Amino acid sequence: MKMNRLALLIAALPLAYLAPAALAAPTIKEQEVAPPWKPGTLLTLSQRGMRFASTRLKDNGKWVVQIDGVESPEYDEVLKSAPTIELTFTLTGDIGVSSVRDQGPVAFGPDGKRYAYTARNGEELVVVSDGSPIFRGKVSPSAPQVQQLRITPDGKHVYFFSASGDTMSSVVLMMDGKPASPPLDAIVPLLFSADGSHWVLSAGAAKTPATRLVVVDGRAADYNCEAARISPDGRHVACFTRAATLPAGHSRGVLVDGKLTVSGPKVDLLKLSPSGDVFVRVSDATNNSTLYRNGTLVESSQGATEVSWSPDGAHWVVKGISKMGAAHWIMYDGEKQKDYTQVSDVVFSGDATAWGYLAQSDKGSHIVINGEERTTNPFVRGPQFAKTGHNFVYAAGPNTVKIFFNGTESMPLPSIFGLELSPDGTRSGYFAGVSGLTTQLTIDGVPKGLPRGYDVGQRVVFSPDSKHVVATAMHPVRKSPTIYVDGTFLPLAEFQLSPREFTPDNQHLIFTSPGPVFEKVVQTARTYVDGDVVATCSARGVTWANSPKMVRPAIGVLQWLQSPKTVDPDAKDYEIEADGSLVLICSTPAPGGYGPIKKITVTPAAGSSFGAWVASLPK
Repeated sequence: MKMNRLALLIAALPLAYLAPAALAAPTIKEQEVAPPWKPGTLLTLSQRGMRFASTRLKDNGKWVVQIDGVESPEYDEVLKSAPTIELTFTLTGDIGVSSVRDQGPVAFGPDGKRYAYTARNGEELVVVSDGSPIFRGKVSPSAPQVQQLRITPDGKHVYFFSASGDTMSSVVLMMDGKPASPPLDAIVPLLFSADGSHWVLSAGAAKTPATRLVVVDGRAADYNCEAARISPDGRHVACFTRAATLPAGHSRGVLVDGKLTVSGPKVDLLKLSPSGDVFVRVSDATNNSTLYRNGTLVESSQGATEVSWSPDGAHWVVKGISKMGAAHWIMYDGEKQKDYTQVSDVVFSGDATAWGYLAQSDKGSHIVINGEERTTNPFVRGPQFAKTGHNFVYAAGPNTVKIFFNGTESMPLPSIFGLELSPDGTRSGYFAGVSGLTTQLTIDGVPKGLPRGYDVGQRVVFSPDSKHVVATAMHPVRKSPTIYVDGTFLPLAEFQLSPREFTPDNQHLIFTSPGPVFEKVVQTARTYVDGDVVATCSARGVTWANSPKMVRPAIGVLQWLQSPKTVDPDAKDYEIEADGSLVLICSTPAPGGYGPIKKITVTPAAGSSFGAWVASLPK
């Protein structure tokens, strides 16, 4: 598994390119966590912490759950009771879709420290949490005893829904194996506070579904309402009510902690901001809408359609329509902006000190930053803010495109692909179109290397401190694909390296590349830390079951501005730990395609760095 830099250089380069000496190699520790994968085996990877589960059928016909190499007792069956749940919310703040995907056997907590699963022996079901049973029940095909097994976001509790027996479809919420709600008419998603320690659910009562129950942290509220949601700090619950005690002509109202705050002929928006503000939209009998914030009318909000806010909740934005649909506008912290024919959603800087949006008028497209129009062009894409600070970039132009970086424009270009800002927004990198799909790597506005054909595997990656950059490039002398690192082109085109990311301490680079063919049959894939091969895995894909970490977005190329990543930052089978080590899960090569599954921990050598590696390479 280990191969030092000198061996790689010997294999890849003529004698004249040999490095003077091999550098200190990282320490690599391997732990076998499961036997080779075979059809029917279900693998689950925690969202954080690199906890690994293999649920598999043994040769004796019994099932086991193997957590990080430690086998559970044998069972007749391990149930697929742990789903990945996706919630989408409408513009009004209601749950639009609650869908279940990737139903699997093991539920991990968000940090990977806890796990739970459901197993069967004969007619008995058992829910096992961290190796100990917390619930036992009988098999009932018509009314499953364990559904939607999950762990709360704070990692402290295991919960699921179980048939209550009141009706054919009624359920009760179970928290740590004990009832935590009255009988309900259907399974509903729990909504949590920001830290995951408080929760709310609202559903119909089992036998009288029209009675809408509210349950907060396991206690039924003394009022009834629907579509309840909880404030981020967990201190308040807001919901809709249709109580007969509303004023005449009012069909709906909003309760906050059981007290009526706003009502009207039509109330169809209820959203809670990260700072705990409660926004409500009320429409009159003629369908004219206004917005209320914490029970107080927002002036000049007639025609409000939706509301959003900065990530910290310190600033709020209203989007609205007026003048019979001819005017679209944005209101920022209560101050109404200019009318346009169309406006897009507002985006915020990393520190929420700046904001911007895209607008349309009869003159063209406009970028608006902090309420000020910055440009007018036939088309505009953006703006995009850096992760920290308030630096921004956008693209605009007629038939060609310019990059406007903090107000400074680039030369006109046919196209822009893969635009990246450094985390602090002081640097940029992209692939500038030359002709057709031929592009030129450009770092901080300066072309690097030679033009090459663009593909979705090309990447620009900045270090967390924004001081370093690595990118795919075309070598200016050897005229072959290579890697550009801080002004240096690697001479090793044979590596076929693809940069993934810098480590959080800015000291090391992680790459991947195709590896050699194992026994002339199985293609392998390699992972590198700086120039060292730290893992050689089977390249054959394995299906992950209900693994949130491995949910990958669709891959595509968006012209003019930022391209969706070919590798999502969180969708990866490795993780960098707080101590600087790299942990990855690897199905090792074998004649059948899959060898034993290993957890590999890589610790870089003291004093080593990607800079020292690059400096050691022949120029």
